[in-house]
Amino acid sequence: MFDKIAELAWFKKRITITDEEQFILYLNLKGVKRIRNVYYVIAAHKQQVTSEDIRDLYKYDLRLRRDIYYYLTMYEVYLRAQLSNNFQAKDLKLRQNENLFYYLEHSTFHRLIELYKKIDEKTIDEIFSFSLSKKEFLRRVTAIKKFRNAVFHHNFILDFKSYDRFEIDDLTTDDLVGVLANLIKLLPYSLSETFIKRINRTSSQLLIPKSLIIKF
Repeated sequence: MFDKIAELAWFKKRITITDEEQFILYLNLKGVKRIRNVYYVIAAHKQQVTSEDIRDLYKYDLRLRRDIYYYLTMYEVYLRAQLSNNFQAKDLKLRQNENLFYYLEHSTFHRLIELYKKIDEKTIDEIFSFSLSKKEFLRRVTAIKKFRNAVFHHNFILDFKSYDRFEIDDLTTDDLVGVLANLIKLLPYSLSETFIKRINRTSSQLLIPKSLIIKF
């Protein structure tokens, strides 16, 4: 059972709470473990933490997730579009008389990756023109699939860690910045530009430690 007195006491030892009733309601709505996680993230970047700090950081994470969700969806549609626009069912070794459009519409992200595995490297390069080998392309898209699962399941993503590492300005990283940089590289230019603008203004009017704000 949710012991609001005990949980409130745990937080009061660590943060300044301006409205205890509202904070208990907040814990009940968001989940104690989730808000503790938010606290641990912000406490690593700020010495004196308040309940407002926690709310602002959670709000920032939520804004990020909403923007990322939108562009992950756009990227998935884009992957489907390239298969639909450039191939017929037989090219992808599907069953005879398979309707490619309906097959793609009902395909999971994993199945889309499996279809791209059937395409030769030269064709992948001609379709996307981003100077990646087929192996590297598949690695990056598979990393997007893992990240997509975290975003679509509404995980707190500011402390996200990938199983893969990506290069950013001659550095390699497995954190959220690295995964977002990977998505930016894979998106078509028109989408990547608007995505960067959205990400860069997500922290507007929120009080967040600069070290936690993501900018590109």
